Amino acid sequence: MSNNMNNKSAELTRAFIAYMLPLDLAATIYKKVRRFDSVRDDSDARWVPPQNYHLTLRFLGLCSETQLETVAEQLEQQMTDFESFVCMSGGLEFFPNYNHPKVMSLKIHSGRRMDDLHRVCEQIAVNSGCAEDKRLFRPHVTLARARHFEMSELKEPSRPNIVPVFDRLPGYRLQVGEIALVASELTSEGSRYKVLRSIPLQPMR
Repeated sequence: MSNNMNNKSAELTRAFIAYMLPLDLAATIYKKVRRFDSVRDDSDARWVPPQNYHLTLRFLGLCSETQLETVAEQLEQQMTDFESFVCMSGGLEFFPNYNHPKVMSLKIHSGRRMDDLHRVCEQIAVNSGCAEDKRLFRPHVTLARARHFEMSELKEPSRPNIVPVFDRLPGYRLQVGEIALVASELTSEGSRYKVLRSIPLQPMR
């Protein structure tokens, strides 16, 4: 288990709770999506490196050391009764919408266990002093960001509203057996993540 929270600091840390994809699976997804050439070479897309692939369960924002300790301790307590589970990925999604996409992501099918995990993380965040997040939980893994994606290559004349790559992207099996409290540093080259604490879920029965 990783634990890099021993050094006390008065500085605030940008943090979130997430499921980090295994690197081998993340690398497979990265290669598959890039092979589609769905974003032209002249686009301004910034691809997320596979080692940063994650599913955010709760964004915490700027946290004090005390808040991070509280979140980590509560996660460890709650996960002693939370069983590991499996979920499946879906196709590609574009945010805020397909007509004006800024973010390309991999959809993750949400089931009861994923929703339960999100609710636990939400309650822990509120208990630690975060404001309640009333937005709809839409599990996904961000793959790329851009001011504008070139979408013309994704359309077919006979199916102008359908993105062909949706049909060609296989579903991937995600074994959720561990979650993490992660620190995020924003840089000119993108986000840098550091796992502050890894919290295992219980083995599947």
